[in-house]
Amino acid sequence: MNCIVAKRSFVALVAAGLLATATPAFAGDIANPQAVEKAQGLIDKCQSSIALCAHPTAQFNGLQFLRTERVDDGFKVIYTLNYTAFRGCGMRFRSDLAFVFDDDGYYRSVEVCGRNCTVAPFVATDKALAAACCLIRNDPGLASNNEMFRFIESADARELMKFLFVYTK
Repeated sequence: MNCIVAKRSFVALVAAGLLATATPAFAGDIANPQAVEKAQGLIDKCQSSIALCAHPTAQFNGLQFLRTERVDDGFKVIYTLNYTAFRGCGMRFRSDLAFVFDDDGYYRSVEVCGRNCTVAPFVATDKALAAACCLIRNDPGLASNNEMFRFIESADARELMKFLFVYTK
């Protein structure tokens, strides 16, 4: 009888030790709720700007929250951007975007993590920025404005979103 009690006690002690060491690692896999709330608030405020950067010729139909994932030194907040195409007889499309934030809820970048559209998000905006760069380069009055030229030349749609997010309060 004592042997059975001793075995059960030993198993209980080992299980308690495993739980005690596993709990902190599990807690580290969960993003800070205040940071996630801050990130989602920023995305909610910037919905139309996000849509404009991702699909500038589309009719924006809304963002839908999907999930939050933990990543190194931060987290991803994943949304589906729903829109109707400008061309293509008004067909409805979606782009899944993962917005990456640091542990404090400050925006880092955006990644495309799924889509059912032909033109990938941010491609049309990047093309428009490249066209603007060519116009500036070929206009003597604009080309002499070095700050504007450097900004446009180095810009892409994702960096434009970062600029918008930083200055959105």
